[in-house]
Amino acid sequence: MAYVLLLTAAMMWSFVGVLVKYASMMVDSSTITVCRFLFGVVFLGLLIKINKQEFNLGWKNKWVWIGAIGKCVNYIFENIAISIGFCVWEYY
Repeated sequence: MAYVLLLTAAMMWSFVGVLVKYASMMVDSSTITVCRFLFGVVFLGLLIKINKQEFNLGWKNKWVWIGAIGKCVNYIFENIAISIGFCVWEYY
C-alpha cells in the first residue's frame, strides 16, 4: 500500500505544472496560489478527520508561519514563471 501511495503522490506532483499552466489562462497567478494553498489545507484537514486523528494547530508557533509564507512565495514565483512561459536563453 505504501508503494501505491508513493506512486500516487508522484503522479499528482507531476501534473501540477500542467494544471497550473492551464489554470493560468483563466485566472491570475495570485488566485492560483491562494487556491492551491487552501485546497491543500482543506484536503489535509479532511484526511485527518477521516483517519480520526487529533487536529492541533499552533497559531503561535513561528515555524508554522515561516513555512506558510515560504510555501506561498514558492507558489507565487512558480505560477508567475509558468504564466510567462518558455523562454529560450541559449539562442541569444
